[in-house]
Amino acid sequence: MSNGPELYSESVEKYIVKVMYNRPSSIVELAQALQPSDFYFVPFRYLFTAIKHLSLKGDVTAEGIMTFLETENREAFSVLQGIGGAPTIEAELRDFSLPKSPAVKDQVAVIKSLAYRRNAVNIAEKIKQSAETNIDHEMNRQFADVEELDNRIKEMTYSLADNLNMDDDVQQIGKSVSKVKESIKSKEFRGIDISFLYPKTNALIKRLRNKALYVFGAPEKVGKSTWMTDLGWNIADKLGVPVAYGDTEMTEEEQLIRICSKISGVEEDKISDDTLTPEEEQRVEEAWKLIEQVPFYHFNANELTNNELESKVKLLQLKHGIGLFIYDYVKIQSHEAEKGRLDMIMASKIDTLKEKIAKQCDIPVITSGQMYHLHVTDGKHKFAETSHFTKLADVICRLDHRDPTNPEQFGTHYIELIMGRKVKARDVGKRVEFDFKQEIHRIKEL
Repeated sequence: MSNGPELYSESVEKYIVKVMYNRPSSIVELAQALQPSDFYFVPFRYLFTAIKHLSLKGDVTAEGIMTFLETENREAFSVLQGIGGAPTIEAELRDFSLPKSPAVKDQVAVIKSLAYRRNAVNIAEKIKQSAETNIDHEMNRQFADVEELDNRIKEMTYSLADNLNMDDDVQQIGKSVSKVKESIKSKEFRGIDISFLYPKTNALIKRLRNKALYVFGAPEKVGKSTWMTDLGWNIADKLGVPVAYGDTEMTEEEQLIRICSKISGVEEDKISDDTLTPEEEQRVEEAWKLIEQVPFYHFNANELTNNELESKVKLLQLKHGIGLFIYDYVKIQSHEAEKGRLDMIMASKIDTLKEKIAKQCDIPVITSGQMYHLHVTDGKHKFAETSHFTKLADVICRLDHRDPTNPEQFGTHYIELIMGRKVKARDVGKRVEFDFKQEIHRIKEL
């Protein structure tokens, strides 16, 4: 670091410690905003810690600091004794000219920024060393595989953000009452309201809430992809919310033609075969232009590991502000088939969608899984490959064809609420009917 810019400021660190020493009323604020490791200069680091502890017992004095450290931290005591002990502390820190409530916000920001940059340099060196040697230096062994190396790199990278949160002090729960009351009164919530598109479905599942995993189970060839594409595309198009779509089924070209068909009302085959009438050609061209403008991000997720999927979505969120992730769909992929128990592989994937993506990215996540036909399970809703959907998902619905022999059903498809958190218990078992025009991938809630 000696050849680059200085990643520390002695004057700013001294000012912060001086404020704490002279204005005890500032100690709580600064102790919550900063950590000892944020200080580059060791004496200031020890003084910060000592003043914070002494403030809990009474007055802060130079003699008190040295007495405390002599008992609690001999190394710190020796360092401060080496620069002059209590007389030097008093001479350097006592300042009667400080205002009653000194401004510290800018100085805290400087210290946090410099600490972050120092940590970034150190972590970059560790990542480089791990990548070059393939050795986990914390465990003193080689990495088992590239996935384990990737995990360690992520841990080191994510740890950089640990010291950035300025509001992580635990508060009395009642401090949040007014904020919650206001959100209830104003009907504000963190998530996506889809009542503009599917009002009945929106009421049934209580909107798409941030940090929640929504699963739409369906038997094969019912229209899982048509449903999720329709939902994701309309949210991106009509609401302007950036949507990421991880696809294990279709290529980018296939998805583009499907969306173009949906917008233009022209069948896929006619678009791909280029057998269009002049009027259809105009509608298709207008659809292509619209697609180029909408924040809808499609990628092939068929061969991605769970770690790679997590990284892909987090990178997209960083670059494009992703507000919804759709994963089409949860299944055993070719590279996973020989790795062990299939149900645990599926559980790990579902856990990644919920814990690593929905919760950590603070967005709703929608996915689907294969379900048995009702006649096979005596009318019970059962997923084909794992039971972990019901253990981990926040809301589960069934998407299926309507029963053509039942005169009380109408439309082509229905969605039934199977279970869910924060949904009304009396709504479990309720259905919403739809008309699917799958030849042009359009859906209408009835």
